[in-house]
Amino acid sequence: MGWSAESIKKLEKQQERQRTLSYWCKQNRRAINPKYRQLFKDHPVSYTISFEGKSDTGLLRPTAHFSEKAENAAMEILKKELPFTTPPTDLPYRRGVLIRFTSKGMTIALAPRKF
Repeated sequence: MGWSAESIKKLEKQQERQRTLSYWCKQNRRAINPKYRQLFKDHPVSYTISFEGKSDTGLLRPTAHFSEKAENAAMEILKKELPFTTPPTDLPYRRGVLIRFTSKGMTIALAPRKF
């Protein structure tokens, strides 16, 4: 069974997209557990994460003041599982990452600038 030139190009484009940071950010969206949805609807929570070198652990800083209940819920979610995969480049380690919890889900984005 052979591959057509069109299907090979389509596969190459798909693999290229998977290596981009925007694709990485989209892949790292997570649905929020229903028990937290109402809490984050009223009080969205967001953090900036900065990394020293290419460390697997980062420094988590809140972007605003949240209610203690909302912050505890965000910390509980972060403790349960690693919230994102390894990025395709080292740009997040140099610029940092924004992580936001809302009623719709947890989203990750590349920080607009170095902290």
